[in-house]
Amino acid sequence: MLKWLPPTAWALLASMIGGCGDDEDGGGSCQPTGASCGEETTCPSGAVCYFATSPEDARCAPTCDETSDCPTGLTCDTEFGVCLSCGELDGECTTGSTQCDGDVAQTCVDGRWQSGTACALGCDDGACRSADGSWTGMTDQDEPFRFDVANDVVHNLSFTVTRAGACDTEYVGSLVQNSGGPMTDGEFSVEAVEGGQWSATVTGELSDDEASGTFEGRGQGTALCDGSISLDIFTFSGSWTAERE
Repeated sequence: MLKWLPPTAWALLASMIGGCGDDEDGGGSCQPTGASCGEETTCPSGAVCYFATSPEDARCAPTCDETSDCPTGLTCDTEFGVCLSCGELDGECTTGSTQCDGDVAQTCVDGRWQSGTACALGCDDGACRSADGSWTGMTDQDEPFRFDVANDVVHNLSFTVTRAGACDTEYVGSLVQNSGGPMTDGEFSVEAVEGGQWSATVTGELSDDEASGTFEGRGQGTALCDGSISLDIFTFSGSWTAERE
């Protein structure tokens, strides 16, 4: 693994090999894209201080063994084991501007595009789409299912479950969320209950303006059978789909 070298050492190496990353016409070279660095400013873990042409241009560069190790848009220089940008040397982007690379939000840092994590709901205008809003749909029993999202937290989830019981009795449970539901990468898990008789774990995954998931739980009910009361304790499960309103 490469360690930080002072600019004088990089200069010696560069002079010995005639520079790094020059194109066939000699019109440009691949460049590091990180923050400026030097003997007084070290790079974070996983990066080294590197320059292609002049010590004054030294910047932090992620280390790599191959291009797949590098952030989106960078190429691995296997000679030195660093990720470099082989685009235009200057003015690739304006620092602070944003854009989308597929479902990945990018921010311009020091004139170079830096990629964030992939957006679960897709990317618009350089930012991950928000899941905020009201979502409504149906369960696989054709019963209503709904929830709200605010600041990537699920609220007010509710749905109905029916279950056949003893003596041709049909039990109906109207469950509502009783615990918070923060989302991670577009996924969530919450608990829903009805009184002390029904309880379920509900999971879901949101993608763009559609969502789907499952529920699984336990319930109980009573039925009158031949003049006597029958207590049923049962499990239930199902699936649901919803769309953003």
